[in-house]
Amino acid sequence: MFNQLMGILNGIGADSLVSLLLLGLICSIFLNLYAFHSLRSHESLLPGGKRFAAVVKKFLINQQTKTSLQTKAKRLSPQARSAMKLREAYLAIEIKCIERGLDTDEYWNLLHSRLIKLMNIFSPKEVLSPLRFIEEKVALIHRELELAPDTVRKKDVKASLDKLYLACVENEFNPDKIEKINDKLSALFFNLRSANYRQAAGRVELTANHAKQGKSLTQQLDSTANAVMAHTKDMQDAGGEHESLAKIHDYSSQIASSAGNLGENYDDLHSRVEGMGERLAASTNESEVHGVDRDLIDLSDEMVEASEREIERLKALVAEKRTIIRELEEQLASGAGLSGDDDLDPDGTSGGPAGVSEEDMNLLRKNLRESEQCIEMLEYELDLLKQKSDHLDAEDPGVSEETLAMLQQSLDKAHEEIANYQNVLNRKEMIFSFCASLSIPVHWRTRVFFSISV
Repeated sequence: MFNQLMGILNGIGADSLVSLLLLGLICSIFLNLYAFHSLRSHESLLPGGKRFAAVVKKFLINQQTKTSLQTKAKRLSPQARSAMKLREAYLAIEIKCIERGLDTDEYWNLLHSRLIKLMNIFSPKEVLSPLRFIEEKVALIHRELELAPDTVRKKDVKASLDKLYLACVENEFNPDKIEKINDKLSALFFNLRSANYRQAAGRVELTANHAKQGKSLTQQLDSTANAVMAHTKDMQDAGGEHESLAKIHDYSSQIASSAGNLGENYDDLHSRVEGMGERLAASTNESEVHGVDRDLIDLSDEMVEASEREIERLKALVAEKRTIIRELEEQLASGAGLSGDDDLDPDGTSGGPAGVSEEDMNLLRKNLRESEQCIEMLEYELDLLKQKSDHLDAEDPGVSEETLAMLQQSLDKAHEEIANYQNVLNRKEMIFSFCASLSIPVHWRTRVFFSISV
């Protein structure tokens, strides 16, 4: 019989991994059948067939647990790990079949159907096909990535892609899960090849960066306005010239309010762009990509109009502050007092605006320059957004940093999904092993597992 078996294996290629796995499976089946017949010949030593089945079942459960633990405890080659997983799967089938009664029609029918399924899983067509598709997609994506400039982000994306492939290899015995990852990789490859997607990805990154930069500038402007408000209040409390300082304080308060409104607009813009980025990353066809890009353009146009209105208001307020500060400078230069004798210096000369020193004027000038610079930067960022948006519409950006950022996001989510699945499997195996050590029946183990999972 062994010579016949080797002849069959030689016919299908004994040096292949699949042949070795099939050899292990067949040998395991024959060894177990031999053990069953040997035990059956001594069945008279046992008080009944049920006890015989219980002994065999307990032995198989013990072997399955040991195999599972050994697979996790050691650093194994892929071939050894595959062989052990095959043995573990066969033992699980045998345990299930024994519940139908040893050497009964139900036992043999179930064993036959389950073994056919198991051998199909380990056949070249079923094992290699899902991984082969994954390998093809990974190779195609790598080829597209070569068109991108060599950057740190490009290296990170390639590393994430390889990491995802290794996770698929570890889950090769779950074709359904691998198929889902394959679908995600297909979508990623489509996105890399789509000029519309690359343009939309560039718009997402461009708009998000604009929102971040705008928010930072409005915070600086708000801080500057609040600083001068605090200083002018101190000057007034110390008896400083009331009317001009009060106007500066009021205009600064309006600038702070306008900067706060503009900052809220930038926060809203960033939040909405993030949502559109997620929609874009999940897109699988040109229609979906175009829809996201159209929404991004509308949102950008809306933000530009609102920002331009707010910036014009800020420029007008700063211009009013500049006029008042110049008036104070002229008064300080001429030495003209604003409150009569109260403005005389100790030497009897006039000292300029009451309670306003040269040091105070320097602070007001500095604050004015900082406010003007922030507003100029806000205008510059707005013009830059419009220019770059026009450039995106006119020219394909290729595999840009923005496209790589979107790709990295999608790869991270795919890897998280398969990692979470692996964690669930590990918990299940740990619970089953624990239940087996306590000799808990199989149906109770399943119930415990699902109750913990929920």
